[in-house]
Amino acid sequence: MKYQHIFFDLDRTLWDFEANSSDVLHELYNEFSVGEYCESFDSFFKKYQKINKKYWKDYRNKRVSKEKLSWSRFYDTLIICNIDNEKMAKQMASEYVERSPYKTKLFPKVISTLEKLREDFQLHIITNGFSEVQFIKLKESKLDVFAKSVTISEEAAKPKPHTEFFDLALNKAGAIAENSLVVGDDLETDILGAKNYGIDYVWFNPQKLRHRTVVAQQMQCIDELLDIVYNKH
Repeated sequence: MKYQHIFFDLDRTLWDFEANSSDVLHELYNEFSVGEYCESFDSFFKKYQKINKKYWKDYRNKRVSKEKLSWSRFYDTLIICNIDNEKMAKQMASEYVERSPYKTKLFPKVISTLEKLREDFQLHIITNGFSEVQFIKLKESKLDVFAKSVTISEEAAKPKPHTEFFDLALNKAGAIAENSLVVGDDLETDILGAKNYGIDYVWFNPQKLRHRTVVAQQMQCIDELLDIVYNKH
């Protein structure tokens, strides 16, 4: 068989980050009475998503610390809503990190697909999230039973897409680039990271986003991976 090891990104590939994050943020939006200042939850959520994405990019490039990322994404969002309250931002950040990993929404057909794949492949998790959060997510959503290894950016010298991350992931899995496949949603961290390392990849693109990157393989639903990997044998 061409592949022996399949490395899955966690957030936005298996674990439905947007749906789970939205659930927690909606709770916090109500509990902290943000609606008194912001026009709607949808508006708040979109602002947060944009700011959160920027902070994660800065974190990957070591421009901000983990602590700074954690609470400043809330503070900046609140500022846009005309709420200048650092204490409130830090309280919301703490509650968010505490609650979010216990949400368990997965993308459609994730469990059935992993059950099939583990019959023939070694399955692994690779993620840039925080260790204390990601392991809870895996356990609560029952994904941990599928993972032969879990590699989190905090234990690597550098996060995805850097080669040091993939060095560690392959070493922990006992794999080599030639017999491995990376599955992920992020064109920069997952797809270009794998491509530059020399690992085959599949881009998970459920929203059919337009892009300029040359992508060899992509899918809209996780179960399409079955056709891809078994047709390679």
